Amino acid sequence: MISLLQGGVQLRLDSAKGPLIARNAQHHTAQIEGDVYRFRGTGSPVIIERPWQGAVLSANQVDAEIRALADQTFVVQQGSFVGSASVVTDSDAADAALKAAGKPLPSRTISERTEVSSDRFNYSGTEQEGTLVAPGALTTTDASHGTREVTRKINGQQLTGPEAFEQKWTLVGSSGTVAIDPGQSVAVKQRLRKGDLNGPVTLHLTRSAKGPGDVAARLTAMDASADHVAFDFTGATRTITATGHVVLTSDNGVFKGTVNADKAVVTVDENLNVKTIDTTGEPTTTTIHRLGGGK
Repeated sequence: MISLLQGGVQLRLDSAKGPLIARNAQHHTAQIEGDVYRFRGTGSPVIIERPWQGAVLSANQVDAEIRALADQTFVVQQGSFVGSASVVTDSDAADAALKAAGKPLPSRTISERTEVSSDRFNYSGTEQEGTLVAPGALTTTDASHGTREVTRKINGQQLTGPEAFEQKWTLVGSSGTVAIDPGQSVAVKQRLRKGDLNGPVTLHLTRSAKGPGDVAARLTAMDASADHVAFDFTGATRTITATGHVVLTSDNGVFKGTVNADKAVVTVDENLNVKTIDTTGEPTTTTIHRLGGGK
């Protein structure tokens, strides 16, 4: 069902998987070409959202093509977003929208909010993946919190139980490409998928976690700078690869200290918890302790 509404909602497309809404445009045009809906608008900002998925695209100027898929799901197929442009996926916002609509909530114990922002970017998307290409500076943030089951070996004893954690990472580059999952809110662990950022690039990661055997929360942090950073979280092994004038400072159970290298490969789990750090080149390392990974 298509609704052209007043009162702040300029375009609403409804399907069994929830609405797609384009709103907040002071000036806009919308036209239908077969199964493609073309929306152009200016505002402060214009917002295109899929509330049941917690996904929001916004910018001061938007020129977007919205396609109806075979199952009548509506996705932003491609578009230009200019002026304070951002794409956000927020699992808590998705849950709130589903609850307001009287829909069942997904079963999960982790919440995540991912945002990619830049002055402008081009966006192309499917139901499973949305990719933005920014010609200028861009910032990617991912904040997650919740609980997960973990098994640890402490004093020779295997302990299994829930780990409560909070974590945030921020990645800043001078230009680049980032892909996220704009789909159903249940797919929390795959919201941030892959990226390729040109330098100078900086990365900041912080984590607080308390699990079985912990008297107090474990605090970890990692900072890195490099000429180029690529990450891929789509496979069984999730990696962050930094190349060119790499400076990496880490304080966690894998590595504590600072290393200078030509290349560093960091593997993380599905919650971006650091598992290994491997460096190559001619690094100069100040090490307090190193428990895994590294060369």
